Amino acid sequence: MPAPTTRYPSPPPPDAPTASTPGPRAAALTRIFESALATTIRTHSYANFSACFPTPAKHCPAALEGVWKQLNTKLEDGCRGEFEAILSERGVVQALNEWDGVLDDARRKQARAVEGAVPERPPHALSAEQLYTAYLGPHLQEATELIDAKLQSTQAENAKAIEKIAAQRKEMEKLVGDLETLVRDVESSVQVMNEGTDNGVEGLRAEAWEIESEVRAVS
Repeated sequence: MPAPTTRYPSPPPPDAPTASTPGPRAAALTRIFESALATTIRTHSYANFSACFPTPAKHCPAALEGVWKQLNTKLEDGCRGEFEAILSERGVVQALNEWDGVLDDARRKQARAVEGAVPERPPHALSAEQLYTAYLGPHLQEATELIDAKLQSTQAENAKAIEKIAAQRKEMEKLVGDLETLVRDVESSVQVMNEGTDNGVEGLRAEAWEIESEVRAVS
């Protein structure tokens, strides 16, 4: 009886370059980032911003709104630029695409194993690239955690900025209140002086001059 001949199908053709084309996981990561960034931008609404500056909002709303738009644009561009820099520096899109390929291949093999079929390609027939991509999971997890940490840090900084603006607003309101109190005190003093003399301040000055003249005459 002739010995059975083991056949391994030829390796599948290489996939099209995916370094710059996001796959399912890379696209999902981008959607999560965009959603978090949009939530942050919505939180920093013009209503919340203008409430911290009631005087400019009343007298020059257009200028204040322009400042608000510039801040939002700078925040959005900065976060998006940092996100894209991280993706490019660490090759996140390419790594996620390769990871998608490894998982899809594993699912196909698992499905064939369940059906009782022989695996298409044994481990020793895999390429070096396919083998080392199987170990990228921890690195991809690290990249994801780094991006999440960046977003959380940005949100925390935004919250601190809002608290600082609110504290400055309270301080400004206190200073304005103190100034208004001082003005009222001065006005009250002037009114008392005017009511206490016949001719107001001028009458008081004339009386003082008359008293000084009498003292000089006596001496």
